[in-house]
Amino acid sequence: MLVKASGTGLLGIDLMSRTITATSQIDQVAATDNSADLTTGTLRDRIDALEANIIRDTLVRLHWNKSRTADELGLSRVGLRAKMERYGLEKILVLKPKRIQA
Repeated sequence: MLVKASGTGLLGIDLMSRTITATSQIDQVAATDNSADLTTGTLRDRIDALEANIIRDTLVRLHWNKSRTADELGLSRVGLRAKMERYGLEKILVLKPKRIQA
């Protein structure tokens, strides 16, 4: 979201607090959920989709800290990494916006 201030140009996300931007990133990841529908498919497919959702949501909430995520989910860090590879979970890189010179 950009806001035009009178006479100074556009103000970008770089001027927003980290709390707001972190929350919007979590909402964005949740809104772009590409997981399988949990009401169709085999039991194995549904369990895999549910497990992938839980792991992804926990990673996002804990800012992709794998050690804390593994601990919270009762997995080893190696086990978590294996599940992340199995489900294709990767950290989403957030590019830092450039400041506009007035």
